[in-house]
Parts: sequence; C-alpha cells; structure tokens
Amino acid sequence: MTVIEEKEYDYVNRQVEYNNQKIFESFNLFIKLMVSIGGGAIWLTTQKLGKTFLLLFRDPINSLFILSGAACAIFILLHTISWRGYRQAQNRINQNVPLPTWKACVREVIMIIFIIFVVSFACQAVNALYNSYEWKVLEYS
Repeated sequence: MTVIEEKEYDYVNRQVEYNNQKIFESFNLFIKLMVSIGGGAIWLTTQKLGKTFLLLFRDPINSLFILSGAACAIFILLHTISWRGYRQAQNRINQNVPLPTWKACVREVIMIIFIIFVVSFACQAVNALYNSYEWKVLEYS
C-alpha cells in the first residue's frame, strides 16, 4: 500500500468505528427519551390536575413517544447504511477485509424492531395509565 492508500484506509477505519459508536449512542438516546417521557406522563397523573387538563396532554405525549422513536430508528438506519458503505470502501482498499453482509447488521435491525415495539407498547400504556387514573382525576376536578 502507498502512503495515500494507508491514510485513506485509516480514515475509513475511523469512520467505521464512528458509525458503530453513533448507532449505540442513538439507541441510548432512545432509552433516555422513553424513560423521560414515560416518567413525565406518570408524574402528570399524580398531580392534582383537572380531567380536561390531563386529557389535553394525552395526545402530545403519545406524539412525543412516536416521534422520538421514529427519529432514533432513522438515526440507527442512517448510521447502519453509512457503516455498510465504509465497510465496502475498506474492502475496496484492502481485499483481505470481507465485504459487509446484512447479517452483520443484525444488532442494528434488532434495535430498530425493539424501538418500534417499545413505542407501540408505551403509547398504549400511557393511554391505559390515563384511563386507570380517571377515577382519581374525577375526584380532584
């Protein structure tokens, strides 16, 4: 390899590592957002607020769950596609590096599926949470 090829290969390796790191950071962001939104929803139900005030927050909270889940899933997907492209570049520079397969992306795909299921479940849980606290809300209003 020439010096230019070595520098290019080093750059490509750093980009592969960067994209791997960003995939996991995106998933960690998803977990933090879900916990924060869910905690905020639970906190709202414990407050002495009127029924109409609580019902006012039901749809925005569900929207936050869906939008944050979709954004994190898109981040993971984009970094996975970028990772794949840089892995192909690694193979082009050094044929000893195997071409990437979609089987290598199984972790990322599992993360995306997990995000979709958690978001779906969380939206239903928040609605159920509001319905279960309805007697408490009626008592305070």
